[in-house]
Amino acid sequence: MLVFKYFYWFFESRSAPSTDPFIIWLTGGPGCSSQLALLVENGPCYVNEEGDDTFLSNKSWSNNVNVMWVSIYQKISKIFLFLIFYFFNFNFM
Repeated sequence: MLVFKYFYWFFESRSAPSTDPFIIWLTGGPGCSSQLALLVENGPCYVNEEGDDTFLSNKSWSNNVNVMWVSIYQKISKIFLFLIFYFFNFNFM
């Protein structure tokens, strides 16, 4: 039996949450978490250099859309990778 385990962060749009679109961010690849994108690339805030505070990002996707960053349990990512290799006949051995 497969058990799907998810971890997510959801941030409402800063402009018009009730009318702005909703997107789900899924970072690809086994062992790569969407939390990396949330905290470093396109999330709503960054951690300052001292590591004791945050500041808003003016490049955040949540400025104009409702965003959910989702991480899937690692075993599921490995199954996806295997299926991609299997169905597209990639030689990975």
